Amino acid sequence: MAQVEGNIFVRAISLWKVMCQTAGRTSEGWLREEDIDNFPCEDLRILNQL
Repeated sequence: MAQVEGNIFVRAISLWKVMCQTAGRTSEGWLREEDIDNFPCEDLRILNQL
């Protein structure tokens, strides 16, 4: 079970990095509320399928 949880954690971190990159916040490593509000819907759909 620990291996599965580890894989989920790695996937979540990878997804977060992609989201920061998409929002142009790679160097900050975090998103502001306005970044989330303006996140492209199509990109969210794609990320949701990963």
